[in-house]
Amino acid sequence: MTDSASASESKLDVAAAASGPTRVGVQRESPPLRLVMPTGLAVLLIDEDSSRLDTTRRLLEEQGFYVQAQDQCLREIVHSARGQGKGALRPDAVVVRRKRVDELLLQVLAELDPGERTPIVLLSEDATASSIEAAIQAGVDAYVVVGVSGGRLSTAIATARAHFARMSVAHAELIDTRRRLEERKIIERAKGVVMRQRGIDEAQAYRLLRERAMRQEQRLAEIARAVTDAADLLEDL
Repeated sequence: MTDSASASESKLDVAAAASGPTRVGVQRESPPLRLVMPTGLAVLLIDEDSSRLDTTRRLLEEQGFYVQAQDQCLREIVHSARGQGKGALRPDAVVVRRKRVDELLLQVLAELDPGERTPIVLLSEDATASSIEAAIQAGVDAYVVVGVSGGRLSTAIATARAHFARMSVAHAELIDTRRRLEERKIIERAKGVVMRQRGIDEAQAYRLLRERAMRQEQRLAEIARAVTDAADLLEDL
């Protein structure tokens, strides 16, 4: 870590300590004016320690982020994902600052469906490998062991968004692969039904199904499903 990064983190520690009972040596200087171009990214900030909320918010805003809401309650993650949170819209990223990875955090993250998820950055004092692994498995996209600086926050959010995008693509590909396999099974079964009903071979049955799909402007899998559904209905009568 460079001297400048260490100095930045030290300033954060001093600012956070200023909210506690000991205030000796705290300098209350006006922060220098910083002109940072907004990134246009809206962030939901969650911190169990209310005394740190404003400090972390300032760090985010100095990096050009828009903090659309801040809260101490972890459940705000779920509320915001479902359009019921304090912000008017779903955030582009969620930043959670928590002393350790605990069961409550993991439970809240587990409530989110894949379509509700947003890139999540976790700032924590917990550097144990098991905690980091548990957080990542639960859906955290970037894990930062504090101290925190504006630059590290910006990098972590960018990392979280990149990881989230990769995971979203991988999830979509997995869903598509499963769908294709399921459709293939349905088509094979439909061919068997047509072969038995018409007394024809597999190639002829496939051609009939494909021609029907083209005439009705439907996907082959949809026609196959209609055939298998009809066969199931007849068996149940």
